[in-house]
Amino acid sequence: MKPLSVQAFVLFILVNSSFSEIRRVPQDYVTIQTAIDSCSIGDTILVDKGSYSERMSINKSLTIFGIEKDSVVIYSQITIKASNVNVQKLTISTYYDSLYHYYFSPQVIIDSSSNVKIAGLYLPPHNELDIPTDGGNNMTISASKGVSLISVIMQAGDGGPGSTSHLNQHASGNGGSGIIIANSQSIVIDSCTIYGGNAGYRAYYYVAPGKTGSPLILKDSSVVSVSNSKLKYEVVKDSSSSILLTNTTIILTDVFETEPSNSTPSRYQLRQNYPNPFNPSTNISFSLPSKSVVSVNIYDITGRKVATLVNKELAAGNYVRHWNAANMPSGIYFYRMQAGTFRDTKKLMLLR
Repeated sequence: MKPLSVQAFVLFILVNSSFSEIRRVPQDYVTIQTAIDSCSIGDTILVDKGSYSERMSINKSLTIFGIEKDSVVIYSQITIKASNVNVQKLTISTYYDSLYHYYFSPQVIIDSSSNVKIAGLYLPPHNELDIPTDGGNNMTISASKGVSLISVIMQAGDGGPGSTSHLNQHASGNGGSGIIIANSQSIVIDSCTIYGGNAGYRAYYYVAPGKTGSPLILKDSSVVSVSNSKLKYEVVKDSSSSILLTNTTIILTDVFETEPSNSTPSRYQLRQNYPNPFNPSTNISFSLPSKSVVSVNIYDITGRKVATLVNKELAAGNYVRHWNAANMPSGIYFYRMQAGTFRDTKKLMLLR
């Protein structure tokens, strides 16, 4: 089951009398929250493409629909505490509050709700701080019933690197979790990609390593169904929870493809991605002459980190990593490699 197209959704609105009014952002309302506050029960909000830096609280039955997939980005957090809520085609990204120095985590909170449908959302990781903190979580569902997640892509934040300062040692951060489900029933997850965050790497050998995050954590929850999905790292549940996995792949380790080589590389090297331009995926390869803690991150044209391809210690060798940018807008991006004292940055172009 896929999110509705714009044309199909508008037609559905026109023929379904339960929708009393359609409100548009930013044509009718400057912010999404203003539109929500002005809605009556059963109204629909159509959000035009653009970026919106605001926290959203949904406390009534309504529908929020991004008018064009991958073009509506909300830099903050959504809280849903209502019944009969439908949210489709939004990207809920990280947000840095310069006053309080805080990243909102998780990006989506569903609390004491029922009959909630979330479709076509993208929740990128939020792990911007290079300090030994745990990665951010993507979503929490608590005390709710009848929540459906369809074609949702999310990746929890990676743990920050361990560090040492004089006599103080800080363990590496743990990876964040995809979805934490507590005291809830009848949760359906279909055609989703949910990745737990990577463990923070050990900046020094005597610093304690972090742990990988979980794509799903279940606490006192029953009838959780996962189908046609891909999960990264181990699913965690307590004895009072139940889960049904159908046609679902679980990746238990971070997979790196190693390029064949007859000898150890003689120097650090970051190669140009291929293909370039690309749509929607590309390959980024690099070489390590010795065992190294290496990170490879991707940034957009504004300098905001949008993906982490590598953040761990690797043995000497030649490596290639794949980046799937299916949920990113067209444009110029930069990828940066850091290993020891080696630094290099290159440009790549996503062209649809």
